[in-house]
Amino acid sequence: MKSEDELGEFRRAQDELDQVRQLADDIRMRGNSAVHKATPKNKMFTVTVGGRGEVQDITFRASAYRSLAPAELGKLLVETIEEARSQAIAAGMASIAELTPNAALPLDLMNPASTMDDLMDSLLDAAGRSMPNVAPDDIPRRRELP
Repeated sequence: MKSEDELGEFRRAQDELDQVRQLADDIRMRGNSAVHKATPKNKMFTVTVGGRGEVQDITFRASAYRSLAPAELGKLLVETIEEARSQAIAAGMASIAELTPNAALPLDLMNPASTMDDLMDSLLDAAGRSMPNVAPDDIPRRRELP
């Protein structure tokens, strides 16, 4: 039979886990509904990405892009897509900071994740650090989850 202290500790751990799950659900919901746009300096087109950084649309303005060499247009597209994806990641990090003002989950906001997988891994790492009975190697990584 478990003591009252053990039961209380278990309930606190369960409450913390529920909070982490709710935080993950809130972040996922915000990410799924977010849209980020980037436009190069010459304003030839706009790239739209979703909250997870997936390209949703590329809208060209007029036909000015046709004056660019294919390699130049390709480079400009890649740069603009990366800019929009960076915005999505930054917004995801800001959402986490906003959702956890008292930061039970310490994240390195000065060195944000470069991909959504990295962001989820940092969340799992932070959650794992909050559970002292879990070995760091036992914490699943997003890429390893089914």
